[in-house]
Amino acid sequence: MTSLRITEGEADFNVPAAGKACKTWYKTFGDLSSGTRPLVGLQGGPGTGHNYLLSLEDLASKHGIPVVLYDQLNTGDSTHPQDKRGDASFWTHGVCQPVGLHRLVIADSPADVRVWVVAANKLRRQLPQDVQDVLKRHEDDGTTDSPEYQETVMEFYGRHLCRRDPTVYHTMNRPSEFYVIGSLKDWAITERLHKINVPTLLLNGRYDEAMDEVAEPYFEKVDKARWVTFAESSHMPH
Repeated sequence: MTSLRITEGEADFNVPAAGKACKTWYKTFGDLSSGTRPLVGLQGGPGTGHNYLLSLEDLASKHGIPVVLYDQLNTGDSTHPQDKRGDASFWTHGVCQPVGLHRLVIADSPADVRVWVVAANKLRRQLPQDVQDVLKRHEDDGTTDSPEYQETVMEFYGRHLCRRDPTVYHTMNRPSEFYVIGSLKDWAITERLHKINVPTLLLNGRYDEAMDEVAEPYFEKVDKARWVTFAESSHMPH
């Protein structure tokens, strides 16, 4: 049995606004020169490192599909410009049709953050009443940075999510999945989804905070979309 080729390294990443030299850390599984089209894993969060995608290694070891994972800026082993916390102009998004994109997997992701918040608050209302009371009190008082609020939010995350990097998350979400007041609060890509012109696999889980109404715009507007819901999963069905 041939052992799986695993490679780690860093690539220079030119980000003038960072004010310093930046590098992107990456890890590959399998042989990128094999002629088999690789899967490139793009982490979510915002602010989650590559670690939760490591199970995708199975695609390389069991099916011969090379996998490329990397840490985005300010996560994992890539450069951490932590002085950019709260700088909404630094953490931005882009939509394009990159050369070489043949297939797309959209996993547990919103097309419109406003719809995401509505769905997340449906799940929030399923939490015990005393937990909901603590959350609301801190949100009303503007004390969402308090340890009590952060600990209480974990009641929600334990059911529907996981942990993430605070620098990027605080800037873009801040301070939770259901109380989004950061730069993402009005972000939506719904009207641009028709530009996706490659076969697309859409994923979510039965207990996912990316509820069906969150995923539905992709299914409606992407021309070549297939939708699969995992029956016993939350936010990370892979």
